[in-house]
Amino acid sequence: MSLNVAMDVEGVLADIHILFVNRYNEQHGTSLTKEDIDTYTEFPRKFDMTMEEWLRQTDEMWDQEWNCIPTIEERIEEKMAKLNERHNVDIVTARVAIDGVKKWLKKNGIQYGRLVYSAKKGMLDYQVYIDDSPLLCSELFSDKHQLLYTQPWNRSLDVSRMSNVTRVNGFDEIVEKLYSSAFLDNL
Repeated sequence: MSLNVAMDVEGVLADIHILFVNRYNEQHGTSLTKEDIDTYTEFPRKFDMTMEEWLRQTDEMWDQEWNCIPTIEERIEEKMAKLNERHNVDIVTARVAIDGVKKWLKKNGIQYGRLVYSAKKGMLDYQVYIDDSPLLCSELFSDKHQLLYTQPWNRSLDVSRMSNVTRVNGFDEIVEKLYSSAFLDNL
């Protein structure tokens, strides 16, 4: 069974949050960590900025420092290649700095079908969404499923009562789920 899969970039493939926190600490003499980003929409307040300022700064990172953004895990390109062997995996992002994203994907050898920009991911025609956003869960219709990639900003979300959300703690679990007949048969 081949699925149409939407793969997020930030927080799933790319760890821009590490770069952001390190830059912030250098500029402000602080010692914050990625773990301090413990809420999805309110975390910019910890950095004395608005969400718009955070988005602007990270857009600049994608434009100017895309080659400094680490992958979320080692050997991510191998795991993405394995997913692409069985499924149609597109990169779906709400990030507007798309040129930096393209360069980053190429530099890291990440295979994908299409690169899609959308601020309303849940409205797109995918069966499975691999994303770190706790907000996406509420946007998805019951015939769509989210693999919620665990990050500090979504740990407090209880997915136990959400029939179309499964928490995953890394790419090994993602590959396991998307190759598992038991999981696929329940979609």
